[in-house]
Amino acid sequence: MDRFELWFSDEDGYFFFLATNSAARHLLSASARLIWEVEAPDFYTAQSMKHEFLEWEPYVPPNDD
Repeated sequence: MDRFELWFSDEDGYFFFLATNSAARHLLSASARLIWEVEAPDFYTAQSMKHEFLEWEPYVPPNDD
């Protein structure tokens, strides 16, 4: 299982990435706050869980046709 983090800042909105992604963490503004963490077997499952957490429409993975 991988751990994913959801960050939010008023200036930039939401950022969602693997907790081990230090490059993504460096892109966060100083005002960004960690608002949620989840463990999931893959990114698509984590995205589905994030959408549920935020009470958004269900996540639809991109069509790789």
